[in-house]
Amino acid sequence: MSPAAPDGCLTCRIDLDAIVFDGDRDMRQALMADDQFREVVETAEANAFVASARRDLLLQSLKLTPKIAPECFAAIARVTSRLGIDTPIEAYCVPDPLISAFVTPPERGRLILGVSCATLERLDAPELTFVLGHEIAHALFNHFSLTPEALQSDERLSPETLARYYAWMRYAELSADRVGLLCCDDPDAVVRAFFKLTSGLSEPRFASQACESAQQWTEISGETMESAEADWFSTHPYSPLRLKAIDVFSRSRTYHQLLGRDGGELSEAELEREVAAIMKLMDPTFLDDRSDGSAEVRDFLALAGVAVATADGTVVDAEHDLVVGLVGPEGKLSDGALIEELGDEEFERRMIVAAEKLCLKLPPVRRQKILEDLVSIALADQELAHEEVEVLGTAAVWLGVDPTFVEEAIARYAAALD
Repeated sequence: MSPAAPDGCLTCRIDLDAIVFDGDRDMRQALMADDQFREVVETAEANAFVASARRDLLLQSLKLTPKIAPECFAAIARVTSRLGIDTPIEAYCVPDPLISAFVTPPERGRLILGVSCATLERLDAPELTFVLGHEIAHALFNHFSLTPEALQSDERLSPETLARYYAWMRYAELSADRVGLLCCDDPDAVVRAFFKLTSGLSEPRFASQACESAQQWTEISGETMESAEADWFSTHPYSPLRLKAIDVFSRSRTYHQLLGRDGGELSEAELEREVAAIMKLMDPTFLDDRSDGSAEVRDFLALAGVAVATADGTVVDAEHDLVVGLVGPEGKLSDGALIEELGDEEFERRMIVAAEKLCLKLPPVRRQKILEDLVSIALADQELAHEEVEVLGTAAVWLGVDPTFVEEAIARYAAALD
């Protein structure tokens, strides 16, 4: 059994390494291996104001006791017993008509758990155990360390990096779902909980049909659902995908072994492979591309550099030397194509495709740097033709940069040349 959760955030006596979804662990490691992402995380943590969640809850919600909410504390007891948690847990009821719950980072040796009034009123004991086990799992896996709000708006992070970050958050939810299922050991209760959560129906006459209604979710596949940009930046997987992933986990030998019994039809490798395939339905295809964008940068600079240098009909030696530095003496792109052999339409198409990839892979600051390099080519002869300015403006639009940045860059370079 694992003696402690990651980073010592919350200790337990269950094997977290055996539970965690591979995608959660691998994406987290990949993100932290990115120097820029790690710098943003460390900066956000250093500048974060740590407010007391407990203080706010004491002032604005109801602190629960075993007498007020015996079912809630019975569920907490089942969770802590299953996971082997000794840390004291305080529970608070918040006035929210929606089924929801949350956990905050431990304060002074206590774990703070928030539960909506709708959750307490509408979930039965196994359903509540799943929900609370899921929330406590976020503390076990220390998911708090990668969820500062500053990450979502930091312009140093490229859209691709942000998409990876949001994918990690979705993967982390699956790890927490696995813990929730282990705590309640009742896949049908999980289905009922999601039925109530997604439909808003909780009366017995409806909830009794939850398993039948779940049939629509099992039919979702790559043929019926294509990834869309709105999916890429969602913090949670869609409920049908979560239920499919939970079903796969419940049929694995890993699940049964963690509960100390025989059973399960799927090996660990089969489990992770099937769940990864499910999650690809919400992921953009470029998440499988591990390149750093250097080829696209070089290709775009080469094409745009040639376009700028030749825009006014003449290429001076200084411009030629800068372009050769980008393209190489043979004038080849990364796929071996010769720039001089490209027709006008193909030339422009390749520029647009490279720019689209850079908009995903590079943050705004790095795309602005590319434009500055192009401005240096345009001003290599210490003159600036109208045609060159037009090419620079078009390049800016394709790179998703405000064209006024080109004007500012030109002014800076011109001042340096004077």
